[in-house]
Amino acid sequence: ETTNCAFGDEDLRTLYVTAGGNLHSVRTKRPGWLPFPRLRR
Repeated sequence: ETTNCAFGDEDLRTLYVTAGGNLHSVRTKRPGWLPFPRLRR
């Protein structure tokens, strides 16, 4: 059962999924959507 998912990495092309106590990642062809602006450092 999937418990959470989010896009990450600098280009937002890695989808991270938590399920069954495990963390999975998949590279995608298209970038994900960032709902909040990135923090400036």
